[in-house]
This record gives sequence, C-alpha cells and structure tokens, in this order.
Amino acid sequence: MKRIHTLLCLLLLLSYSIFAEDQNLEEESAKGNDAEISEALLAFEELKNIIQDNYAGYTEKVDQQKKQFALLNQSIHQSITQGKSQDYPLEYDRWLSFFEDPHLILMKEGKPLFVKKDYSHYVHHEMGVIILNPTTAIISIPSFEMQYETDINNMLQDQYSKLIDIENLIIDIRGNGGGSFFSMFPLLDLIGAPEYESSWKVWASRDNLRLYKSALNHYEDTESREYILISSIVSKMENNRNQFVSYTYPKINKEPQLTHIKKIYILADRYVASTAEEFILGAKHNPKVILVGEKTEGALDYGDAIPYQLQSEGLMILVPTQKRIWKNHPPIDNRGIEPDFKINPETENIYEQILEY
Repeated sequence: MKRIHTLLCLLLLLSYSIFAEDQNLEEESAKGNDAEISEALLAFEELKNIIQDNYAGYTEKVDQQKKQFALLNQSIHQSITQGKSQDYPLEYDRWLSFFEDPHLILMKEGKPLFVKKDYSHYVHHEMGVIILNPTTAIISIPSFEMQYETDINNMLQDQYSKLIDIENLIIDIRGNGGGSFFSMFPLLDLIGAPEYESSWKVWASRDNLRLYKSALNHYEDTESREYILISSIVSKMENNRNQFVSYTYPKINKEPQLTHIKKIYILADRYVASTAEEFILGAKHNPKVILVGEKTEGALDYGDAIPYQLQSEGLMILVPTQKRIWKNHPPIDNRGIEPDFKINPETENIYEQILEY
C-alpha cells in the first residue's frame, strides 16, 4: 500500500509539473498574442489619424454616414481585440473600403497589398504613332506617368509632319491608369479642347504641406509649369492651414493644331483611370471626339495621393490630398465614363472596326 501511495504521489508531481509547463506556455503565448494585438491596435489608430488629418475626402464621406462609420470602427476594434481576425492588414483595408476611393490604397514594398483588379483582359500596346492609311493615324499612349511627359511631348513634335493632313485620328489609351496632367496636356493641345478647365481643392494639413514642399526639391527646372503650379499651391497652403485651397490647371489651346481632322476616336477600356479619364473629359469638349471601347474605371473625384508610412506595421498608405471641383460633369468615382460606342477592347482588327462606326 505504501508503494502505491508513493507511486501516486510521483504521478501527481509529474502531472503538476506538466500542467505548470503547459500553463507557462499558454501564458507566454497569451503575452505574445497581447503584444500582437496591441501593435495592431496601435497601427489601426495610426491609420485612422493619418486619414482623418490628411485625406481630402474624410469629412465629407464620414458626415454622410456617421452611424455606419461608428459601427465600422467598433467592429474592427472588436475583431482585433477579441482575436476574431489575425490578418490585421485585411482589417485596415476593410476600414479604408468605407471611403470607396480607388486612390486610397494600402501598400507594401511599393505595391498594392491587395490586388482588386482583374488584369486578365489587359491589352498591351507600346507608345507610338502609327500611320494606318493615308487619312488615318493612331496615337498609342498606355500611360501618362510623369516620367513619360518628355517622351510624349517629343513624340508628338517629331511625328507632327505625318499627322498634319490626317482626317481620322484614333487615340489608343487602353490600360492607361493615369499619371501626370502635364503628360496629357500636349495631346489635348494637339487636338484642341475649347472651354476645358480642371479645378481642384487641396487639403492644407500640416503633413500635406510638408510633403508638398518636399516635392519641390525634386524639380531641377524651377521654371517648368509643374514647379510654378506646385509653388503657388504651397504658398496658398501656408496661408490657409487646415483648410481647402483652390487652384486651376493652365488653360489648353482652344484651337486644334491638326486642322484637317474630321473625327477623333478615343479607345478606352476598364483599366483607364484617373488622369486618363481627365484626358477623356477634356477631349470631349471637342465636338469631333467619339469615345469608343468600354466604360472606364472611375477614379477621379480625389487625387494627388501622397504616400504615408504606417510605422507600426511597416505598411504604406496612399492618401489623396486633393478633391476635384466638378462643374459641368457629375463625379465619376466607381461609376466611370460610358463610351459613345461600345466595342470589345480585345477585338482583333479593332482599329479598322472603329473606322466603320
């Protein structure tokens, strides 16, 4: 009986030792989870503060749905604290989705963290000018990014002699996700855009002002249109802290440079967005312009997104700092621009089919 009692004591001691080890592991795990949750909450608060302070659409969009916004904040906070979701960036993105702004993007290592577009229908084409026949030319511009501004301008100047007598012009901007307004201006100058005007409001927060000032340091040509425009915006922001300041882009030539043109076709698809949509709106002031293809993405109500770093998670958020002033056209975010003539952008011999319209 004594041996049984001794064995029982040993088993109890062993059981207690195992229990204690398990308990220690659970406590360490709990501490680790608590640290992760605390870091995630810190990042969430940081994200909210950045957007509230610097996003040009924050007040307008929150005021329209205050109750829903409050419930969303509560839901995400509970999801993080109660461990319902371990994918914290997905929760941050869920919060950003409330604003329904295509330019408001969560980034990691220079790329969108969540790819929300289906690029399986993307049509690749190179920048250039093609003379299709003696009366028809094609100008292909897949991007208006700032680095292509000089290339676009030089291309149009170099090819001008081939375009001067053209009667039909097809401007192919399929897949053009936007870029710099100054990259599209030479093309608008070429075709003429009477009465076109683009006005914007910039949110003059402290950090937006700091980053706009910093942008000026990257310009070598202090007499360029971009530098002069940004300088004037910075000056207004300095004098109107935490307010909207307005500005208008320089006017486009009202008279077209190509005087023989009878029809101008702009070929667009679902990937056309932002500055490329601005180009369409500007070009449509010319009565000779016909938009063909499919509806564009719809990403122009807010713009000039600035990257802000989320220190807690090593993520980056693109924050639109400007709001377009719509005058003669309704907002287009998530609505897009409908074509005058629908045609599948992936159609073979698409240029010839366009000319038959």
